[in-house]
Amino acid sequence: SKDRKKLCAQTPSCRAGSMRRLSLLQACRGVCEALVISLLVGRLIRNSYAFILEFCCNHAYRLRRRYFMNTEKTSVPAYHGAVVDTLVLYDKSPAKSDEILSAQFILPYKNRPFRRVCQFIFLTVLRNKILIDTVIRELCARNPKPKTTAILRAAAAEILSSDLKKHPKIIHSWVDYAKSELSKSESGFINAVLRRFFPALERLRANPSADAKTLSAVYSHPLWLVERWLGEFGAD
Repeated sequence: SKDRKKLCAQTPSCRAGSMRRLSLLQACRGVCEALVISLLVGRLIRNSYAFILEFCCNHAYRLRRRYFMNTEKTSVPAYHGAVVDTLVLYDKSPAKSDEILSAQFILPYKNRPFRRVCQFIFLTVLRNKILIDTVIRELCARNPKPKTTAILRAAAAEILSSDLKKHPKIIHSWVDYAKSELSKSESGFINAVLRRFFPALERLRANPSADAKTLSAVYSHPLWLVERWLGEFGAD
């Protein structure tokens, strides 16, 4: 207001020069304000980047500790849950095995580190499913629940594909996983079945008879295919 009063009291030529100086001052003030705002925004962006980077690093470290370092005082490997979820999904879904593996280990990030071992166990179960289910039915008085069946199948697949010395460790790890996921009675049931699984498997393999049902179980082939082969080629 004081500047305007001074301008009104001046002559027209002086007034024009003062207006130019006032406009220049206002322009400089606008530039300074823009610089200050840009500096504040830049600092805010840098702080945001630092916060995001720190959050990502901490999250990656937690994932590394959880899935790779295994610092928890437990004998349960981290891939057990992924294997069981895959087998349960295979029983429920009409999708093919490769589609289930893609859905379980490509889209969800948390299962990607275990894809190789889970795929090996899953395909071992599929290749020996008739044999594994036959031995499990022999050891069970009634059909187990879906999750219990998945745990038994996964543990049986690991037993089939490993040395005899590793069987106690495999059984112990799967029983510990069952204790963390199921009730006490169900984990005890899984413990009893797994400890009798390999002896029952050896008895079945040691006395193969010529009937189609036993051959189908021992070699894990469909019953209709074994019956066709027996009809065409005979038992020998």
